[in-house]
Amino acid sequence: MRKDDQVKDLKENYNAKIVLNSETPEFWNDLQALVAELKPKVMYEYIGGEFPGKVFATLPEESQLVVVGNLTGGNVVINQRDLLFKDLSVTAFYLTRWLKRVSREVRDSSFKQIADDLQ
Repeated sequence: MRKDDQVKDLKENYNAKIVLNSETPEFWNDLQALVAELKPKVMYEYIGGEFPGKVFATLPEESQLVVVGNLTGGNVVINQRDLLFKDLSVTAFYLTRWLKRVSREVRDSSFKQIADDLQ
């Protein structure tokens, strides 16, 4: 998020436990502390540009970036050293294409699992 009121809204109205404001001076320190604690291995990328690549670089070795959108219309900028020396990888997931490939049973089962997880 980029505004404190967005952070507050997600925490108060949607029970989000961890929400950071990327515009605050402590953002990168807070992010690095969370990465050290949680050790996430997957990052979903929706916006494009330089920012996602910088966040991706903070993830542990053998992590994966999944590109699922491009809100800015810009390219994701990733440091090649992170790919090589940290064994990071990048892939894409496009829901429309996936929906065309899978059976109705798989689609219904997946949607049910997501709905259950959101409760």
